[in-house]
Amino acid sequence: IRDSPLLINIVDNDLITHAQSDGDDIVFTDREGTKFAHEIESFNSSTGNLVAWVNVPSLSSSIDTILLMYYGQPLCTSQQNPTAVWDIGFHLVEHLDEASGTHYDSTIFGNHGVCSGDMDQNGVGVIDGADDFDGVDDYINYGDPATLEFTTELTLEAWVNHSTVSAYQNIIAKWHDTAGRSYSLTMFPTRYLNFYVSNNANHVKVNTTKTITANTWHYVVGTFANGQLKIYLDGSLSNQTMSSFTSLYDASTTDFTIGHAQLWGAMTNTYMDGLLDELRVSNIARSAEWIATCYSNQQSPSTFYQCGAEEVGARQDEPFIIS
Repeated sequence: IRDSPLLINIVDNDLITHAQSDGDDIVFTDREGTKFAHEIESFNSSTGNLVAWVNVPSLSSSIDTILLMYYGQPLCTSQQNPTAVWDIGFHLVEHLDEASGTHYDSTIFGNHGVCSGDMDQNGVGVIDGADDFDGVDDYINYGDPATLEFTTELTLEAWVNHSTVSAYQNIIAKWHDTAGRSYSLTMFPTRYLNFYVSNNANHVKVNTTKTITANTWHYVVGTFANGQLKIYLDGSLSNQTMSSFTSLYDASTTDFTIGHAQLWGAMTNTYMDGLLDELRVSNIARSAEWIATCYSNQQSPSTFYQCGAEEVGARQDEPFIIS
Protein backbone atom coordinates (compact mmCIF):
# COMPACT_ATOMS: atom_id res chain seq x y z
CA ILE A 1 0.00 0.00 0.00
CA ARG A 2 1.50 3.36 -1.04
CA ASP A 3 1.03 6.83 0.45
CA SER A 4 -1.14 5.43 3.20
CA PRO A 5 -2.43 7.92 5.80
CA LEU A 6 -1.39 6.02 8.93
CA LEU A 7 -3.22 6.75 12.18
CA ILE A 8 -1.03 6.99 15.30
CA ASN A 9 -3.19 7.03 18.42
CA ILE A 10 -1.21 6.60 21.64
CA VAL A 11 -1.08 7.62 25.28
CA ASP A 12 2.54 8.10 26.27
CA ASN A 13 3.93 9.54 29.51
CA ASP A 14 7.20 10.41 27.76
CA LEU A 15 5.32 12.98 25.67
CA ILE A 16 4.09 14.65 28.86
CA THR A 17 7.66 15.03 30.07
CA HIS A 18 9.58 15.86 26.90
CA ALA A 19 7.33 17.15 24.09
CA GLN A 20 6.16 20.72 23.60
CA SER A 21 2.70 21.35 25.05
CA ASP A 22 1.22 21.71 21.53
CA GLY A 23 3.27 18.91 19.98
CA ASP A 24 5.03 21.27 17.55
CA ASP A 25 8.35 19.42 17.96
CA ILE A 26 6.96 16.00 17.03
CA VAL A 27 8.49 14.58 13.84
CA PHE A 28 8.11 11.21 12.10
CA THR A 29 10.89 9.65 9.97
CA ASP A 30 12.06 6.34 8.56
CA ARG A 31 15.23 4.65 9.83
CA GLU A 32 17.36 6.66 7.39
CA GLY A 33 16.02 9.95 8.70
CA THR A 34 13.66 10.78 5.83
CA LYS A 35 10.93 13.00 7.26
CA PHE A 36 7.29 12.03 6.70
CA ALA A 37 4.47 14.57 6.48
CA HIS A 38 2.11 14.43 9.44
CA GLU A 39 -1.00 16.12 10.80
CA ILE A 40 -1.85 16.25 14.50
CA GLU A 41 -5.58 15.84 15.00
CA SER A 42 -5.26 16.29 18.76
CA PHE A 43 -2.59 16.30 21.46
CA ASN A 44 -3.21 16.48 25.20
CA SER A 45 0.05 17.35 26.93
CA SER A 46 -1.47 16.57 30.34
CA THR A 47 -2.31 12.95 29.48
CA GLY A 48 0.18 12.31 26.68
CA ASN A 49 -2.62 11.32 24.28
CA LEU A 50 -1.54 11.93 20.68
CA VAL A 51 -3.79 11.44 17.65
CA ALA A 52 -1.81 12.02 14.44
CA TRP A 53 -1.94 11.08 10.76
CA VAL A 54 1.34 10.23 9.03
CA ASN A 55 1.91 9.79 5.30
CA VAL A 56 3.94 6.57 5.05
CA PRO A 57 5.23 6.08 1.49
CA SER A 58 4.83 2.31 1.60
CA LEU A 59 3.31 -0.33 3.89
CA SER A 60 3.99 -4.03 3.31
CA SER A 61 1.84 -6.98 4.36
CA SER A 62 4.91 -9.22 4.72
CA ILE A 63 7.79 -6.97 5.87
CA ASP A 64 7.79 -4.81 9.01
CA THR A 65 7.84 -1.05 8.46
CA ILE A 66 9.88 0.90 11.03
CA LEU A 67 8.73 4.42 11.86
CA LEU A 68 10.53 6.74 14.30
CA MET A 69 8.85 9.54 16.24
CA TYR A 70 11.16 12.32 17.44
CA TYR A 71 10.41 15.04 20.00
CA GLY A 72 12.19 17.04 22.68
CA GLN A 73 13.08 20.33 20.97
CA PRO A 74 11.55 23.07 23.15
CA LEU A 75 12.19 25.99 20.77
CA CYS A 76 11.30 24.68 17.31
CA THR A 77 8.26 25.78 15.33
CA SER A 78 5.54 23.39 14.18
CA GLN A 79 6.83 20.45 12.14
CA GLN A 80 3.39 19.55 10.75
CA ASN A 81 2.56 19.48 7.04
CA PRO A 82 -1.14 18.49 7.08
CA THR A 83 -2.07 18.82 3.40
CA ALA A 84 0.92 16.67 2.34
CA VAL A 85 -0.43 13.76 4.40
CA TRP A 86 -3.32 13.31 1.95
CA ASP A 87 -2.50 12.34 -1.64
CA ILE A 88 -3.88 14.32 -4.58
CA GLY A 89 -6.76 11.85 -4.90
CA PHE A 90 -8.29 13.12 -1.66
CA HIS A 91 -10.69 16.02 -2.28
CA LEU A 92 -12.17 16.16 1.22
CA VAL A 93 -10.87 14.87 4.55
CA GLU A 94 -12.99 15.76 7.59
CA HIS A 95 -11.84 14.64 11.03
CA LEU A 96 -14.84 16.43 12.60
CA ASP A 97 -12.67 17.27 15.61
CA GLU A 98 -13.72 20.94 15.82
CA ALA A 99 -15.95 21.27 18.89
CA SER A 100 -17.73 24.29 17.41
CA GLY A 101 -17.86 26.46 14.30
CA THR A 102 -16.53 25.62 10.83
CA HIS A 103 -15.32 22.13 9.95
CA TYR A 104 -11.97 22.39 8.15
CA ASP A 105 -10.91 20.15 5.27
CA SER A 106 -7.36 18.79 5.64
CA THR A 107 -6.66 18.51 1.89
CA ILE A 108 -5.13 21.09 -0.43
CA PHE A 109 -8.61 21.86 -1.79
CA GLY A 110 -9.87 23.60 1.34
CA ASN A 111 -13.46 22.36 1.14
CA HIS A 112 -14.65 23.65 4.51
CA GLY A 113 -18.14 22.96 5.89
CA VAL A 114 -20.70 25.08 7.73
CA CYS A 115 -22.92 23.41 10.32
CA SER A 116 -26.69 23.92 10.38
CA GLY A 117 -29.16 23.14 13.14
CA ASP A 118 -28.13 22.73 16.77
CA MET A 119 -25.76 19.83 16.15
CA ASP A 120 -23.49 18.66 18.96
CA GLN A 121 -19.99 18.98 17.49
CA ASN A 122 -18.40 17.61 20.63
CA GLY A 123 -19.42 13.99 20.28
CA VAL A 124 -17.15 11.03 21.09
CA GLY A 125 -15.81 9.53 17.87
CA VAL A 126 -14.24 6.24 16.97
CA ILE A 127 -10.93 8.09 16.51
CA ASP A 128 -11.23 11.46 18.26
CA GLY A 129 -14.02 14.03 18.01
CA ALA A 130 -17.26 13.44 16.13
CA ASP A 131 -20.53 15.17 15.23
CA ASP A 132 -23.79 14.01 16.80
CA PHE A 133 -26.71 14.62 14.40
CA ASP A 134 -30.23 14.85 15.87
CA GLY A 135 -32.21 13.50 12.89
CA VAL A 136 -34.29 16.68 12.70
CA ASP A 137 -32.36 19.57 11.15
CA ASP A 138 -28.62 18.96 11.65
CA TYR A 139 -26.29 18.81 8.66
CA ILE A 140 -23.06 20.25 7.22
CA ASN A 141 -23.11 22.22 3.97
CA TYR A 142 -20.10 22.68 1.69
CA GLY A 143 -21.76 24.61 -1.11
CA ASP A 144 -20.95 23.57 -4.65
CA PRO A 145 -17.16 23.52 -5.15
CA ALA A 146 -15.91 22.16 -8.48
CA THR A 147 -13.45 19.95 -6.57
CA LEU A 148 -16.36 17.84 -5.25
CA GLU A 149 -17.78 17.21 -8.74
CA PHE A 150 -16.66 13.90 -10.26
CA THR A 151 -17.36 12.05 -13.47
CA THR A 152 -15.25 8.89 -13.86
CA GLU A 153 -14.12 7.58 -10.45
CA LEU A 154 -15.18 8.11 -6.85
CA THR A 155 -14.63 6.89 -3.28
CA LEU A 156 -16.80 7.87 -0.30
CA GLU A 157 -15.71 6.88 3.22
CA ALA A 158 -17.25 7.39 6.66
CA TRP A 159 -17.36 6.01 10.17
CA VAL A 160 -21.05 5.76 11.04
CA ASN A 161 -22.87 5.17 14.33
CA HIS A 162 -26.63 5.32 13.78
CA SER A 163 -29.21 5.71 16.52
CA THR A 164 -32.79 5.34 15.28
CA VAL A 165 -33.62 4.86 11.60
CA SER A 166 -37.24 5.67 10.83
CA ALA A 167 -36.62 7.11 7.36
CA TYR A 168 -33.94 7.36 4.68
CA GLN A 169 -30.88 9.04 6.19
CA ASN A 170 -28.13 10.52 4.04
CA ILE A 171 -24.57 10.37 5.30
CA ILE A 172 -22.81 11.96 2.31
CA ALA A 173 -24.78 13.41 -0.59
CA LYS A 174 -24.50 15.49 -3.73
CA TRP A 175 -28.10 14.89 -4.63
CA HIS A 176 -31.07 17.03 -5.67
CA ASP A 177 -33.84 15.37 -7.66
CA THR A 178 -34.42 18.44 -9.84
CA ALA A 179 -31.13 20.38 -9.74
CA GLY A 180 -28.95 17.31 -10.28
CA ARG A 181 -28.10 13.88 -8.86
CA SER A 182 -24.55 12.57 -8.60
CA TYR A 183 -23.74 10.37 -5.56
CA SER A 184 -24.70 9.51 -1.99
CA LEU A 185 -24.18 7.17 0.95
CA THR A 186 -27.59 6.50 2.47
CA MET A 187 -29.07 4.46 5.30
CA PHE A 188 -32.41 2.75 4.61
CA PRO A 189 -35.09 2.28 7.30
CA THR A 190 -34.29 -1.43 7.09
CA ARG A 191 -30.73 -0.56 8.30
CA TYR A 192 -29.00 -1.49 5.07
CA LEU A 193 -26.38 1.01 3.92
CA ASN A 194 -26.61 2.01 0.26
CA PHE A 195 -24.18 3.62 -2.16
CA TYR A 196 -25.85 5.53 -5.02
CA VAL A 197 -24.38 7.01 -8.21
CA SER A 198 -26.22 8.80 -11.00
CA ASN A 199 -25.76 10.25 -14.47
CA ASN A 200 -28.83 12.34 -13.61
CA ALA A 201 -31.09 10.55 -16.10
CA ASN A 202 -30.62 7.25 -14.27
CA HIS A 203 -29.27 6.11 -10.93
CA VAL A 204 -27.91 2.81 -9.62
CA LYS A 205 -27.38 1.63 -6.05
CA VAL A 206 -25.59 -1.16 -4.25
CA ASN A 207 -26.45 -2.08 -0.68
CA THR A 208 -24.66 -3.92 2.11
CA THR A 209 -25.66 -7.56 2.37
CA LYS A 210 -26.29 -7.31 6.11
CA THR A 211 -27.95 -4.75 8.33
CA ILE A 212 -26.14 -2.24 10.52
CA THR A 213 -26.21 -2.63 14.30
CA ALA A 214 -27.61 0.36 16.13
CA ASN A 215 -25.34 2.43 18.38
CA THR A 216 -22.24 0.71 17.00
CA TRP A 217 -19.44 2.18 14.94
CA HIS A 218 -19.12 0.88 11.36
CA TYR A 219 -16.69 1.85 8.60
CA VAL A 220 -18.49 2.10 5.26
CA VAL A 221 -16.88 2.79 1.86
CA GLY A 222 -18.41 3.11 -1.60
CA THR A 223 -16.30 3.09 -4.79
CA PHE A 224 -17.17 3.69 -8.45
CA ALA A 225 -14.98 3.07 -11.52
CA ASN A 226 -15.64 1.81 -15.06
CA GLY A 227 -19.35 1.54 -14.31
CA GLN A 228 -18.81 -0.76 -11.32
CA LEU A 229 -20.16 0.08 -7.85
CA LYS A 230 -18.70 -1.57 -4.76
CA ILE A 231 -19.68 -1.15 -1.13
CA TYR A 232 -17.42 -2.19 1.75
CA LEU A 233 -18.43 -2.72 5.36
CA ASP A 234 -15.85 -2.79 8.15
CA GLY A 235 -12.95 -3.32 5.74
CA SER A 236 -14.46 -6.11 3.62
CA LEU A 237 -16.27 -6.05 0.29
CA SER A 238 -19.97 -6.46 1.08
CA ASN A 239 -21.58 -6.20 -2.36
CA GLN A 240 -21.05 -4.95 -5.92
CA THR A 241 -23.02 -4.28 -9.10
CA MET A 242 -22.64 -2.82 -12.60
CA SER A 243 -24.37 0.30 -13.84
CA SER A 244 -25.52 1.02 -17.39
CA PHE A 245 -23.31 4.14 -17.46
CA THR A 246 -19.63 4.80 -16.81
CA SER A 247 -19.74 8.56 -16.14
CA LEU A 248 -21.37 10.43 -13.27
CA TYR A 249 -23.29 13.66 -13.59
CA ASP A 250 -21.23 16.47 -12.05
CA ALA A 251 -24.37 17.96 -10.38
CA SER A 252 -22.86 21.39 -10.81
CA THR A 253 -25.78 23.23 -9.18
CA THR A 254 -26.22 20.82 -6.27
CA ASP A 255 -24.62 21.43 -2.88
CA PHE A 256 -22.44 18.78 -1.26
CA THR A 257 -23.81 17.94 2.18
CA ILE A 258 -23.06 15.67 5.12
CA GLY A 259 -25.93 14.35 7.23
CA HIS A 260 -28.70 15.31 4.79
CA ALA A 261 -29.62 15.46 1.08
CA GLN A 262 -31.04 18.59 -0.53
CA LEU A 263 -33.97 16.85 -2.21
CA TRP A 264 -34.49 13.09 -2.20
CA GLY A 265 -37.68 11.97 -3.92
CA ALA A 266 -40.84 12.65 -1.97
CA MET A 267 -39.06 12.46 1.38
CA THR A 268 -38.95 15.69 3.38
CA ASN A 269 -36.64 14.39 6.11
CA THR A 270 -33.41 12.65 5.17
CA TYR A 271 -31.47 13.87 8.21
CA MET A 272 -28.87 11.69 9.89
CA ASP A 273 -29.65 10.49 13.43
CA GLY A 274 -26.44 9.47 15.16
CA LEU A 275 -22.71 10.05 15.06
CA LEU A 276 -20.31 10.54 12.15
CA ASP A 277 -16.51 10.57 12.21
CA GLU A 278 -13.62 10.68 9.70
CA LEU A 279 -15.36 11.36 6.38
CA ARG A 280 -13.34 11.32 3.15
CA VAL A 281 -14.05 11.83 -0.54
CA SER A 282 -11.63 10.87 -3.33
CA ASN A 283 -11.71 11.26 -7.11
CA ILE A 284 -10.23 7.78 -7.53
CA ALA A 285 -11.55 4.33 -6.64
CA ARG A 286 -9.54 3.07 -3.67
CA SER A 287 -8.47 -0.59 -3.77
CA ALA A 288 -9.79 -3.37 -1.55
CA GLU A 289 -6.34 -3.71 0.05
CA TRP A 290 -6.20 0.03 0.77
CA ILE A 291 -9.67 -0.03 2.38
CA ALA A 292 -8.86 -3.10 4.50
CA THR A 293 -5.65 -1.46 5.72
CA CYS A 294 -7.47 1.75 6.68
CA TYR A 295 -10.07 -0.20 8.63
CA SER A 296 -7.51 -2.30 10.52
CA ASN A 297 -5.44 0.74 11.41
CA GLN A 298 -8.33 3.00 12.45
CA GLN A 299 -10.45 0.37 14.22
CA SER A 300 -7.59 -0.83 16.43
CA PRO A 301 -4.39 1.26 16.21
CA SER A 302 -2.81 -0.48 19.20
CA THR A 303 -2.79 -3.86 17.41
CA PHE A 304 -1.82 -2.41 14.04
CA TYR A 305 1.64 -1.44 15.29
CA GLN A 306 3.96 -1.95 18.26
CA CYS A 307 5.38 1.05 20.08
CA GLY A 308 8.95 0.70 21.34
CA ALA A 309 10.61 2.31 24.34
CA GLU A 310 11.94 5.86 24.36
CA GLU A 311 15.61 6.31 23.47
CA VAL A 312 17.19 9.41 24.96
CA GLY A 313 19.75 11.35 22.94
CA ALA A 314 19.99 14.76 21.33
CA ARG A 315 16.27 14.23 20.77
CA GLN A 316 13.96 11.64 22.23
CA ASP A 317 12.54 9.09 19.84
CA GLU A 318 10.29 6.07 19.96
CA PRO A 319 10.04 3.43 17.21
CA PHE A 320 6.77 2.12 15.78
CA ILE A 321 6.91 -1.33 14.20
CA ILE A 322 4.08 -1.81 11.71
CA SER A 323 3.57 -5.46 10.88
